[in-house]
Amino acid sequence: MILKVVFAFLFSSSLLFAKVINGVDLKPNGLYKNEVLKGSNFSGLNLSGAIFFNCDLRGVKFNGTNLTNAIIKRSKLQRANFRGAILENANIDHSNFSKARLINVNMINCSAKNVDFTHTMLSQVDARKANFQKSKFIKSKINDLDARKADFIGVVFYDMEIHKSKFWASDMRYIAVKDLVFKDCGLEEVKFNKESIIKNISFEDTRWTDKAICEEKGFMHCLKEGISIYK
Repeated sequence: MILKVVFAFLFSSSLLFAKVINGVDLKPNGLYKNEVLKGSNFSGLNLSGAIFFNCDLRGVKFNGTNLTNAIIKRSKLQRANFRGAILENANIDHSNFSKARLINVNMINCSAKNVDFTHTMLSQVDARKANFQKSKFIKSKINDLDARKADFIGVVFYDMEIHKSKFWASDMRYIAVKDLVFKDCGLEEVKFNKESIIKNISFEDTRWTDKAICEEKGFMHCLKEGISIYK
């Protein structure tokens, strides 16, 4: 009886480390190129170190999936669900995450450059030291994002609100903004610069420090007052 219980446990646990979906053997450190896996369920899998290149992962469930050190580049992830997923030290550059849901996700030190986050939900996401360079957040929903020391250089923010988020010491130089509201956020020691393109930005119950200054004091005044700045 004990052997049966142990065997059942080992068998069920192994499913977390390997699973075949549409003929594709999903496992840690696996290599997947040009695969079509849209609508699949990757929940609970250990895909740490796996590489997905130019894959169709639209609508895939990554709930609780371990993607530590994984690479998901130039792939389609529209409407994918990442509730409780681990993307620490992962690379998701040049991928499409529009309308995806990232809730309670670990994105510490994640590389997310040139990613499309249009209409994406990011809630309770730990993105400390993450790199979002040149990504676009258009009508995204961001709440309780921890982006301390994150890189937002060249990022586009359009028609959206950011709630209860931390950006301490993050880099927001060269951003392009239109109709952005920070509500109850921390912008202490954030880096801005006069080359940014700003049109209609406002701050409600948002914290600053004297070090949250760019090269031009006049530019910082315009930011705080929500005055439009044109390049």
